[in-house]
Amino acid sequence: MADARKPRSFKPVAAVSFLAAVSAFVVLFAGAATAASSQWQDIGGGKVRLVALKDPAEGTLSGIVEVRLDKGWKTYWRSPGSSGIPPEFDFSGSRSIEVDRVHFPSPMHIEAGGSVFYGYKDTVAFPFYGLAGTGETQLRLDLLIGICEEICIPATASLTISDDDLNVSDPKAQMQIMFAETLLPQAPPDDLRATGLKQTGNRLELEIRAEEAGSRLSAVVWPRDGGWVSDPATAKPQENGSYLSVFELPQGVKVPDIESGGWSFALLLQDPDSHAVRKAVEGRIGTPAE
Repeated sequence: MADARKPRSFKPVAAVSFLAAVSAFVVLFAGAATAASSQWQDIGGGKVRLVALKDPAEGTLSGIVEVRLDKGWKTYWRSPGSSGIPPEFDFSGSRSIEVDRVHFPSPMHIEAGGSVFYGYKDTVAFPFYGLAGTGETQLRLDLLIGICEEICIPATASLTISDDDLNVSDPKAQMQIMFAETLLPQAPPDDLRATGLKQTGNRLELEIRAEEAGSRLSAVVWPRDGGWVSDPATAKPQENGSYLSVFELPQGVKVPDIESGGWSFALLLQDPDSHAVRKAVEGRIGTPAE
């Protein structure tokens, strides 16, 4: 199923500003109904909830999984590295709702307990989109997420929003979703994009066009049907002016053919000294830049 809605472009806003921005939106709509949201659920180093809005006329659903971490705690991006725990979002327990996929905000470069990975601090919101059927509906998420202070632990939560709440037209929930979209990676421009993916046995090679000098460039690839995400791989310059990232498929992992168009990529431009992420782009391999 295609994405129910196209994400907006990334803007460099700190994750902690999510709360302040949403609070400003809430003031604007102070007279609106209560947000369509689940109860907060404790996950040990923070708490998590669902926020969602159903459009009965269009038959669509949009929402966010909001994770509010305690001070000093972190969580992972879609590619956590060899020892991390990426978030897993299971909406299969929903009634008359089909969630397409969950989108990941642009990550930070994080060091914790001797580990280095891409992830998030403070508050992070994962937007999702889908379709809602007629009749009684219920949104349910079973979440597995890794959270870290000095060591990293798996945390779980089960969250629901009832049919009555989903049918409320609430501007506050819409504003929260819209703000979360501004923190997503942008579509790849002509001067920073993947130009090809090749497979030889268990070896994948991603060719990249990158014209921004003075930055460290890393890449991640994954099949759109899920099941496997590569570890981040540094892109190395080639004689023809392009860059190349190399990935190794684990033994036994089945992935779609390269020619199928079923692959996605993310590119991260980082400061060469601090490794702070300057820019994140994300797109489909073989799809022209948007």
